[in-house]
Amino acid sequence: MRFIVTLFFLAATPVVWSAEPFCGTGKPHPIDVRNEQESKKIKGFNEGVTVAIRESLGNLHQAWDKELNAQYKKLMEVLKPEDRDTLKQAQRAWLSFVLSEEKLLQSGSVYGETGTSGLINMDGAGVTMVRDRTCQLIQYREAIEVFR
Repeated sequence: MRFIVTLFFLAATPVVWSAEPFCGTGKPHPIDVRNEQESKKIKGFNEGVTVAIRESLGNLHQAWDKELNAQYKKLMEVLKPEDRDTLKQAQRAWLSFVLSEEKLLQSGSVYGETGTSGLINMDGAGVTMVRDRTCQLIQYREAIEVFR
């Protein structure tokens, strides 16, 4: 039964590594576009080989993590000095949340204890968390710039 539910979930969920609109812009982010193109070059990706899909998601996670760090630095530059410590605390709390969330996902309770689809779902969830946080940081910086 869990296998059928997982298959339904995979069929009903948009592929996380596709170049979908980013952060309310209506356009895909260059990271997603590049990953979609590069993923097709990974041996086995087009055939749905789990190792290839996970490699693609790993590459995507690294790219989004790098972008998150860049956006964090940009936000720190425009924050008032007294608000920088608050952002540091918020980011540390977010990192703690992500680690706890990953622990929950790895427990097997959410996506199942075994199976390749569970691994792919966990990897995809990690990418989504970093991508979403990057969007938040961009939106904070844009709001500061608008109200200055």
